[in-house]
Amino acid sequence: MNVITTSLVIWSIYCGVQTVEALTCLQCDYVVKPRHCETVLSCPDDDACFVERQTNTFGEEGYSLGCRAKSLCENSIASSSYCSQCCDRDVCNQAGCGEEGYPPQSGPVCYSCQNPLPEGRCHHVEVCRKGEMCRANGQDQFGTTLFTSGCISNEICGLQHTGVPVVGRSSPLQLPITRSHGPHDCNHCCDADLCNTYCVGTTILPNGFLIKAIFDSDQLNHIDNGTRVVRGADWDWGDQDSGGPGTVDTWYLGNRTSLQVVVTWDRDGHHNSYRVGAEGKYDLYILADGQ
Repeated sequence: MNVITTSLVIWSIYCGVQTVEALTCLQCDYVVKPRHCETVLSCPDDDACFVERQTNTFGEEGYSLGCRAKSLCENSIASSSYCSQCCDRDVCNQAGCGEEGYPPQSGPVCYSCQNPLPEGRCHHVEVCRKGEMCRANGQDQFGTTLFTSGCISNEICGLQHTGVPVVGRSSPLQLPITRSHGPHDCNHCCDADLCNTYCVGTTILPNGFLIKAIFDSDQLNHIDNGTRVVRGADWDWGDQDSGGPGTVDTWYLGNRTSLQVVVTWDRDGHHNSYRVGAEGKYDLYILADGQ
């Protein structure tokens, strides 16, 4: 007996035996649109991502997403009242069943967890805006490296420098030594979907990077996320700090001759970026622990 074929659409068919790398798929029991799902799951080997249109007890239409065995995807169908479709790329089920996916002008899809977690334990994602990329910050806590993650602007990651404040006049001021740091601390930026699960590649910058290697200084100086700072002797940025101290949120090697730091100022919560040590100039002075 033939079934109605004009209303059925097979979106993804898997034939034969094929071994592929495990996918990461959006996983939600019910969302208004597939692209609204913000949870991901690492699928078993040879599973596919799926999106399925459903109607709840109130007659409202929504979508379920997750992982599904490819053998069950061979009969993927779509009709006016029901749809079940599969695809075979990471987070590809942000679209399907006639629904559009992420806007083309958006940035990458990034892991986004503000609470420190071990590698691979972040299951929340966000879609970055245009001009943003993924970040991962790792910190050694009692021998275990824990990561926070999310989106961050390209400028803060040091890939672009337009509008980034530079350091003021030259000064003999040198940065004092701060506390020691774990060997596995790192900051990482990347520009691809789900690239920030942990710190990888050549952009790893261990916290505690020797500033002596960047600056012409006889001291072994260190700086870290969380370092407390105030305006230094070369400060030339008016009331940008509102006359008070701030905290280093992110730091990275801006170029071969300077350290780039992003500071959140206590009094107004504003974020500003500074080059520290470029051409022997210093905008910031590091406070002693506890200040």
